[in-house]
Amino acid sequence: MSTSHVSAEDFQRLVTGRLEPAAFKDAFLHLLRCRWCRARLAPFSAFLLEEWPQNEAEESAAGEAAEASAYDEAAERAIRRALAAVPRRRQEVEQAPALLAAVLALPSDERGPRVRELPPSIQGGWALAEAFLAAAAEMRFRDPAKMLQLAYLAQFTAGMLKKTQEHPPALQADFEARTWGELANAYRLNDKFADAEESFAWAFTLLDQGTGDILLRGRLFDLRASLCTSQRRLPEAIELLGHAKAYYQEAGDDHLVGRALLKTGVTTFYQGDVFEAVRLLRDGLALLDPARDPKLVSMGHYDLLNALVDCSELGQAGELLLRSGLRQAFADEPLNLLRLRWIEGRIFAGRGKHRRAAEALSEVRDEFLVRGMDYDAALAGLELAGAWLRQGRKNAEVRELADEAREIFQDLGVGGEAIVAVAILQEACRRREATPGLVERIVSFLRQLEWNPQLRFAG
Repeated sequence: MSTSHVSAEDFQRLVTGRLEPAAFKDAFLHLLRCRWCRARLAPFSAFLLEEWPQNEAEESAAGEAAEASAYDEAAERAIRRALAAVPRRRQEVEQAPALLAAVLALPSDERGPRVRELPPSIQGGWALAEAFLAAAAEMRFRDPAKMLQLAYLAQFTAGMLKKTQEHPPALQADFEARTWGELANAYRLNDKFADAEESFAWAFTLLDQGTGDILLRGRLFDLRASLCTSQRRLPEAIELLGHAKAYYQEAGDDHLVGRALLKTGVTTFYQGDVFEAVRLLRDGLALLDPARDPKLVSMGHYDLLNALVDCSELGQAGELLLRSGLRQAFADEPLNLLRLRWIEGRIFAGRGKHRRAAEALSEVRDEFLVRGMDYDAALAGLELAGAWLRQGRKNAEVRELADEAREIFQDLGVGGEAIVAVAILQEACRRREATPGLVERIVSFLRQLEWNPQLRFAG
């Protein structure tokens, strides 16, 4: 165990007090060296390590001649305290799902007060805060507004840990920094960028008061990069992801290095360098551990699929669509399934299957309109216009889609070059001169304009 991560089976034995003493000591020695396992085993690892100063643990672990006997006394003391705490920690873990369900059953404006009414020992339960974080993560692709509520409750609950004074201040600071970072990410996904910036400020302030955990630091840089991407600050996002990748490499976590590469690939794709994006996405996928985060693997395959279509590598895209299992992975995520259907329509169009492309794109456009996702509906509608032209449909029918797109852009306040590009298509339809090539250039321009507002359409 001292040379590999703590297994899931040993983790269960550890937190239930059923791990043999020798194996327990091995686990402790491994935790001194492995930040990833410390994160996985929190808060139990906190009890193991609070008797052992963080810097001393790392220095001892780094020395080639370091032996367990050099710190047996501290290890035994930490182990005794951890074992004594296990029954209550196990009770916290067992209570957390019921408490979570009880809180979520309340109207949203009553959830915070309900948490405040819990006894301080439960309010400050690390397990309850973790349960809120896990529930928030589950809502990311289903209900971003609910994700934000859950992330807020996680941060609030983490803050209550100070009342119990059970954890070393540095570990408490780490956990609060983590919850502020996750809350910032939830604000980002709800387009509340100012709130996200403020939450990140708290996260990084607390990070400086923590243990110096490089995995946590990497995670916060990772999330901060996502905010920069959402704000269209793409070069800054790539720089932050480079820092995150370096921290993950220092920690020896190839899976998280792969995650950073994936996100760099997506951001590079937004910058318009699609071939470099494909390379980065493939490199990132090769490093992922599917058992750790199957959802990340699925999203990586989706992003690679999207980039391959933009590179006109339709054969590779079709093969990836068949073998990636994305339809099954997104079975419970209607929005991701809809976006996958959109890519499928684009593949059909690129392969000259114009009837099937038109069916898929029409279906996607209509569903986006139902969901109130009007900008995406306009883009899908313009791609449908190209499919219709290739089918020989009349310019008058195509102009209806162009008119719809322009109206949507005007209603959304998307002016300037987007309106100019669509107006050129409208005029071409009026003159009965619209071509699939013109539509393709307009759609490609609009996709780039979304991430680079300085672009100008060369009609």
